[in-house]
Amino acid sequence: VVGAVLTLLSVLLILLTFPFTAWSCVQVVLEFERAVIFRLGRVVKGSAKGPGLIWFIPWLDVVQKVDLRTFSVYIYPQQVLTADSVPLLVDMVVFYRVVDPTLWFTRVQNGCDATHWLVQATLRAALGENQLSICSSVRLSVSPSCPSFIFSFLILGVHVKN
Repeated sequence: VVGAVLTLLSVLLILLTFPFTAWSCVQVVLEFERAVIFRLGRVVKGSAKGPGLIWFIPWLDVVQKVDLRTFSVYIYPQQVLTADSVPLLVDMVVFYRVVDPTLWFTRVQNGCDATHWLVQATLRAALGENQLSICSSVRLSVSPSCPSFIFSFLILGVHVKN
C-alpha cells in the first residue's frame, strides 16, 4: 500500500514538473543489453526491459543493466586428481551468455564470479570421476553427470556454450 502511494505521488510530481524531470526519468538501453528495474527493493512486474528507451522513477527505482553478449572466461591451470589418482594440470576457456537477466540479478550477488566458480567446480568434478585414459581420449563429454551441472547454470540464468 505504501509503495503504491509513493509511486502515485511520484508520478504526480513528475507530471507537474514535466519539462524539467522528463530528462531524468528516461534511460537508453542498448540493443545487446536488458535492464531489470527494482522499485523499492522489489523487481518491477514483467520481464527485463529493453532495448530502447525505458521510463523509471529516479528516486524510487534502481535500474540494473546486464550485457547479453557472449563472454569468454579463461580458467587458469589447476591440478585435478582423476579417479585413478593421477594428477592432471588442466585449463580451459568457457563461453557463456546471460539468458534471463532477472535471475542474473536476483539469484546471486555477482553472476560473473558465480559462473566462474561453478565452471571450475564442474571441470574438477567431471575429470575427477574418470580415469586418465578416458580423460585423455575424450573431450568434455567425459561425464554423464554434466547435465546436472548444466542445470545449475540455468538456475543462474546463464547458458554455457562449448
